[in-house]
Amino acid sequence: RNRDVALLLEADAAPQRHSSLQGLLAEYLRLCTELSVFQQAAFFLLSPDGSDLHLRAVHGMQPAEVPVPHRPIELVPPDVSAFQSNVLEIHVEGESAYRRWLPDGSRSGLCLSVNCDSGPAGTLWLYDRRQRSIGEEELRVVCRMADRIAVVMERVVLLHESEIHHRQNNDLQIASQCQRESVLPLEIADPAFDVAALCAS
Repeated sequence: RNRDVALLLEADAAPQRHSSLQGLLAEYLRLCTELSVFQQAAFFLLSPDGSDLHLRAVHGMQPAEVPVPHRPIELVPPDVSAFQSNVLEIHVEGESAYRRWLPDGSRSGLCLSVNCDSGPAGTLWLYDRRQRSIGEEELRVVCRMADRIAVVMERVVLLHESEIHHRQNNDLQIASQCQRESVLPLEIADPAFDVAALCAS
């Protein structure tokens, strides 16, 4: 559809319009709802050690409306199933076990694993107050948005690693300069006199 193509092109240009990660995530979540016709969206970031998920961005709702914003993996949230199958579709009927993971009033949910080359980076959630299933084309474009979020998160990780490497190099240079400055210039008149010095720092 022409509208979907236009929205995907808008997503491609989003990184140039937003200087902050939070603003870019919010823009991607908005586009997810427009491409899928789901009403609300949320993104959970997986911690570096893989022990828990934290809510990082929402669209169409307040953060307080999202159930369990901090999700230890040991609780086995639906996100874990999404990591294993890439996509988890939830329909709340009666006393569904998944009811606690959907906002009040939501009857349908979609959870997608956001995957970087190194593994899962988090989960993308879409919510709807209607009882509905997602179509094949709708799922395809939402998965493309999840891929875009993955690219952004991977760049953030690489930037963080680069900053750590830069700080380590600076520390080494400072330590090296300190050691050079600690060398004591000794002038010995007797050419037969040898001096050996060891500086431990």
